[in-house]
Amino acid sequence: MNTDTKKLRANYDLLAPRERFAAIVAAAVRGDNEERQVLQDTTPMLGYNIPDTFGLTEGFRMAKAFYLIQQLHYAALMFLLCIMDVDEKIDGLDEAMLTTANKYCGYSEAWQRLCSEYGIDSAAMMEENPFLDVLTVAGCFAAKISEGDPDGVDDALEAMRETVKHEAKQWGAV
Repeated sequence: MNTDTKKLRANYDLLAPRERFAAIVAAAVRGDNEERQVLQDTTPMLGYNIPDTFGLTEGFRMAKAFYLIQQLHYAALMFLLCIMDVDEKIDGLDEAMLTTANKYCGYSEAWQRLCSEYGIDSAAMMEENPFLDVLTVAGCFAAKISEGDPDGVDDALEAMRETVKHEAKQWGAV
């Protein structure tokens, strides 16, 4: 380690949070794991009291975000496939639409099951969602064309469970 690096490291405690964050990201991007670790190790710690439900709250926040992203993805695909179907008849569009609708329904069912496991109203969790209108229309559309056999329920549910468990564990709520 050269003298300039030693001087720089000696002043890491003077970095503002934004400067430190930028330096950590830059070290990670260039693959300098040693520098990234030194920056993280010299980061001042803040002390807070948090409720014991914080980890579960964070886990559900993340699971909900992933769920919304996935559902919006499937909604966009369904609407795009509808437009394509109207404009021109393309082989395989009906099958693609059915598959997408079944996946949409599968993720919906997984979300409902996850919430049920924790005694939470899955619909109430979505009320503050700015995309609720899109998801409501897409859900009605998917339910109408789905063959009643949602795809990927178990995999989606397990991924959601793992997200919640991971965050809960990170914050000491197991």
